[in-house]
Amino acid sequence: MKRTVLVVDDEPSLNVTMRIILEAKGYGVAEAENAGQAIECIRRRKFDVLLADMNLPGDGGTVVRAMREQQPGSLIVVITGFIAPDAIPAPVRALVDEVLTKPTDIAHLLALLARRLS
Repeated sequence: MKRTVLVVDDEPSLNVTMRIILEAKGYGVAEAENAGQAIECIRRRKFDVLLADMNLPGDGGTVVRAMREQQPGSLIVVITGFIAPDAIPAPVRALVDEVLTKPTDIAHLLALLARRLS
C-alpha cells in the first residue's frame, strides 16, 4: 500500500521538488501552498505524513494542530528555514514528531521517513 504525504510550503518550487522526489520513492503526494489549502486537504483525505513549513500564510502551527487533531496517527515533520527549531511555540512543538531545517538533506529526510513509517 502506497504511503501518502501532504507537502505544505508557500514556495511552489519546493512543493514540486518534494513531490518529484517522493513520488520517485513510491509515495503518493498532495501539495498545498498555505494553511487553508492544507487544512482542506487534511479534511478530505488521509495522509501518513505531513511535511510542513512553519512560516506559512495562515500559520504553520494551525496546520500542525489540524493534522494532529484529525489524523492523530500521522507523522508530522516540520521543515523550517526562518525560525530555529527551538523557537517553535511549545504547544505546537509538542505536536510535532520531527523538525528539520532548510535546506533539507533529502537523503536524511528519506531515511527518516523510511525509519518512522516502518
